[in-house]
Amino acid sequence: MIAARLRARLAEQKARLEALRPLPPASVRCLHQQLALEWTYNSNAIEGSTLTLRETQLILETGLTIGGKSLREHFEVINHRAAIEYVQVAVRISGTEYEPPQAWEVPRLMNEWSEWLQDEVRVR
Repeated sequence: MIAARLRARLAEQKARLEALRPLPPASVRCLHQQLALEWTYNSNAIEGSTLTLRETQLILETGLTIGGKSLREHFEVINHRAAIEYVQVAVRISGTEYEPPQAWEVPRLMNEWSEWLQDEVRVR
């Protein structure tokens, strides 16, 4: 159960982020890079990697190998990034020009659709 104080803090932070939407593309790229870095570092640390956050960042951004670290640890970083990139691929429907909405737009669009549906039911 999330404590009330934490829930309020999360709601406040979410509201601040929502007020900034739509975010500039450069900001979205920066956030994605930071998320991928921290996700990769933490995931690998849980599995026993001895790489630091900074070493993980150097591998991701420059491709450098870190002295004293195993090749396995380097490949875990590279492969984790590849897995993240695979998961983030935008949905496409072959044979059509239609482009589905971005994931963050879905809650708003679902709310709009629900409101429209309720209005349609009331009219009939």
